[in-house]
Amino acid sequence: RMLAKSLELVEQWDGPHILDLASAAGEPALSLWRHMPTADIVATDYAATNTILGRSRAYRAGSDVVFQFADMEDLQFDDDAFDLVTCCLGLMYVDRAEAIPEMFRVVKPEGSVLAAVHASDSDFHVPYLAAVRKVLGDKTDDADRVPDNMGTRPLNLGKEGMLTKEFEEAGFENVRCEGFEFPIASKGGVDEAWDRVKSPLVHLLEVLQEQ
Repeated sequence: RMLAKSLELVEQWDGPHILDLASAAGEPALSLWRHMPTADIVATDYAATNTILGRSRAYRAGSDVVFQFADMEDLQFDDDAFDLVTCCLGLMYVDRAEAIPEMFRVVKPEGSVLAAVHASDSDFHVPYLAAVRKVLGDKTDDADRVPDNMGTRPLNLGKEGMLTKEFEEAGFENVRCEGFEFPIASKGGVDEAWDRVKSPLVHLLEVLQEQ
């Protein structure tokens, strides 16, 4: 769905400039390139291992997508440099009070920003994850002390109007927030699936260890 929306937003340009933040191993950057090979795409991530993996994937695919390090809170790009800025599941892990204004700064005035985040706890339909997190939450009163703009609680962005307000405060206009569901699939079995969805529990586990 994010890919389709991204293509819709840049279809008016021939060879659009696209910045993909928190790209990990290259998504949606590489998928965008496959559908729009004339696009100038820069894929970024804070983790060096991800950029190395992304470069390897791009090489194997014959892609010219550029992979490089970037700190979302301090982007080293010129003002008004990109037609589209994408960020898939990255805003939960940064200080959005710094990151969202940076996104506003580097996107062109006529450009767009497209971001996807995890839902709130109540909308995150992974039964065993919800059950474990509820038990941990019952054992500590720390669950609500972390500021909402910080990235230690990946499921804290589902509050109605929350992201819309933050983007508007950064200067964005015509902000829209839509909800959708998607299945979590894993070829690596239960262990790999658990590794992919357990991050919301990390903070609470650390708190219990301290107690």
